[in-house]
Amino acid sequence: MSRCVSLVVLICIIAGSSFSQNAIFGKVTDGTTRLPVPYVNIYVNNSTIGTITDDHGNYSLLLPSGEHHVVYSFVGYISHKVTILIGTEDIENNIELFPVKRELATLTIRDKPDKEWEKLIKQFEKVFLGDNYAGRYCTIVNAWCVNFKNERISGKRVLRAQASQPLEIENLALGYKLFYDLESFSTTREKDVFNGNVFFVELKPKDSVQAEIWARNRQDAYLGSTNHLFKSILSGTLSEEG
Repeated sequence: MSRCVSLVVLICIIAGSSFSQNAIFGKVTDGTTRLPVPYVNIYVNNSTIGTITDDHGNYSLLLPSGEHHVVYSFVGYISHKVTILIGTEDIENNIELFPVKRELATLTIRDKPDKEWEKLIKQFEKVFLGDNYAGRYCTIVNAWCVNFKNERISGKRVLRAQASQPLEIENLALGYKLFYDLESFSTTREKDVFNGNVFFVELKPKDSVQAEIWARNRQDAYLGSTNHLFKSILSGTLSEEG
């Protein structure tokens, strides 16, 4: 299973039981200037639940009962993630975001292709998205924001990657757009390591045929996944689910 698909599997199928809901609300400000930060992306990690702050940095997000990892993300700022336990009351959660210390990469227009970057982005996509059938249907729309650095550590070549903004990934195998806030990425001959936070948006199918294909692919991706296993254990249907 490709990495891109495995990310989507986490939220493909949601248990049918109803949940009580309450809101988290508050204000997002700049930790240095104390001024409000508008249009901050606020979302539950690995989900389709999210919102943005208004012109005054205020937000409100309705969540089902339980524990949630909520991410606050905005270009030029260090992303902030908190664990929220939703019970029977609304929760006020004011957040300060701090600007990144490093300079963000800028897009440079060249009169000829950057062959080295093109080689590295292909290597990055192979690791990050996977190189199987489903991975080939994933596209990083804003791949230009990814920058690379080659290092030698203990005699081994290590490729590191950073992104100046959340990666926008279209998964046409399952019908989702992903916004992946890449925190770290490194790859060697022996292992690949990356982590980050992700928010999902469902794409609109062009017709009923594509909608049916996406539904079938989502179900196929879900069956046999870790999420499927945990849900079967909790519902007591482990044997029945195979």
